[in-house]
Amino acid sequence: MRHHTGQELERLRRVHPAWEIWYVPRATAPLLWCARRYDDHKNVVHGESPQELSEAIGRAGRERP
Repeated sequence: MRHHTGQELERLRRVHPAWEIWYVPRATAPLLWCARRYDDHKNVVHGESPQELSEAIGRAGRERP
């Protein structure tokens, strides 16, 4: 894991503490960033970058009742 990736992962976890956040290395593409709420493991959001994932988390948070 590159140092920058670890920093981004820790930053996302601090900004979104209710979310489990991880990334998936891909052979032919950049990392896929993933998250799901700790209280809802069925709904996973994805992003092609930490920024996209943060935006997806924000959208998913607004959609919660």
